[in-house]
Amino acid sequence: MNPKIVSDDPALGQALRVVMRLGLLLLRSGTTNFRVTDAMNVLAAKLQIETLDTNVTLNSIVATASLGNCVVTLVRENTLIGLNAHRLAVLDQLLAEVDPGMSPAAIDARLDAVERMPPLHSLPATAIAVGFACGGFASLNGASLLACGVAAMSAAVGQALRILLLRCRLNQLVVTAICAAFASALYWMIARAPWWMNPGKLDDAAGFISSVLFLVPGFPLVTALLDLIRLHLTSGLSRIAYGVMLLMAGSAGLGLVSGVAGLVPPTATVGGPASVSLLHGFASFVSGAGFAILYNSTWRAALAVGILAVIGNLVRLHLHAVGLPLASATCLGALVVGLAATWGAPHVQKPRIALTVPGVIVMIPGLLSYDTMTLFSRGHVMAALTTGIQAGFILAAMAMGLAVARILTDKAWALDDVHRMG
Repeated sequence: MNPKIVSDDPALGQALRVVMRLGLLLLRSGTTNFRVTDAMNVLAAKLQIETLDTNVTLNSIVATASLGNCVVTLVRENTLIGLNAHRLAVLDQLLAEVDPGMSPAAIDARLDAVERMPPLHSLPATAIAVGFACGGFASLNGASLLACGVAAMSAAVGQALRILLLRCRLNQLVVTAICAAFASALYWMIARAPWWMNPGKLDDAAGFISSVLFLVPGFPLVTALLDLIRLHLTSGLSRIAYGVMLLMAGSAGLGLVSGVAGLVPPTATVGGPASVSLLHGFASFVSGAGFAILYNSTWRAALAVGILAVIGNLVRLHLHAVGLPLASATCLGALVVGLAATWGAPHVQKPRIALTVPGVIVMIPGLLSYDTMTLFSRGHVMAALTTGIQAGFILAAMAMGLAVARILTDKAWALDDVHRMG
């Protein structure tokens, strides 16, 4: 007997709406397609939905549920793209606490509470954390101590402006371009202030570009590659397009300031320190923990992310210092982060993705990414392709390291058609 198509079945429709809402909240929190689909399947089973077929992209979720002879299809559009590690953890806990037989209305009420949760950190706290993170990036990229401090201050003010503009629901690309121009202009004005005895210490590409590295879409780009590894091509490609557009917007703001100021930032080189020092470890910790705060992690989770960033990045820098290519060293560093997060996630009661992706953000090729866009805008196509390919290999190596860690520790990644929250 063929199933009867019923578009307004009350019980099945209500259950599917709750499942879709869970998936939409996860998607808006920045997680991967696999995690969204897996969570929806788990909740559907607890609501006695017999089968659930989903199609998840960055901007929408389409799901078809069946129960007996009834089939219902729903479509939901995602208009809010963001990052929220704490919400991921809360939704993970909520899903674990749902008992089979719990009513969709009760689950819906709990999802209401999750959606209304305010950010964990105030605007000043987030801005200061982002400032320290960008100052750490500047140090890792070879900037002087003075340049690190100015980059940190410029990034902090830029992040504060970013939060205020996003609260006004201004377009994300417009916000990115404005904040890139504002933060880089602030860095340039401070660097050129007449009171510096040696302004040359501030006149470097590392400090100038590091002041806008808080705008690099590291989380979307890494999760995009993780989606592609899982063969979720539509979601992965849409995330990459989103990340590239944000990079272009940030490069437009940065390029405007460099053009007005008459600056021609030298092309960043792919390299690393000749030796690994305690300063590199401290900068890695500050950068990792700072970006974890930006992603709305708890202080405990931010501490864990900082430790993971130190371990993974020092492994990467040491391997590169002894002669391993940077992409290969990055892959192994990300693998170490992924394996360590697998052990540490239960201890901090957070999902692995809330630790692994922020833990490798410190490895993101931010200078190369912005150099690529700058070179393209100036018409230096071959040089832009060279730096772009280098940045792409490093980014792919980060995702591959995390994916290998998941494959080694999670059969849902090693095998097809295995669904489980993790």
